[in-house]
Amino acid sequence: MIEGKQSIEEVLESATALALNELRNFLVNRSPRYRVLLRELFVKGGWRELKAALEAAEDKSINDKSLYVLLRELMDHGIVERLNEEYVIADPILRKAMLKL
Repeated sequence: MIEGKQSIEEVLESATALALNELRNFLVNRSPRYRVLLRELFVKGGWRELKAALEAAEDKSINDKSLYVLLRELMDHGIVERLNEEYVIADPILRKAMLKL
């Protein structure tokens, strides 16, 4: 490594730590539903799967508006985006950071 230069791995690790901090700040004082959604987005990102995951976590039915509001806030903050009919983590660095939540 050249003096004063960071390796790609070091830059990636630094970016991941920053993303993790931002994600933790976002989740402070927010519903536990956000964590459920973020975990589920690693596996499946369809509306039905996300709704089913929330309902299983809470052991009760939730209405579509509640899920819409949660997803809209995640999208407004740049955490999630909608591609075709799926919701996905918007950034690979953020996705990596979520593994450490």
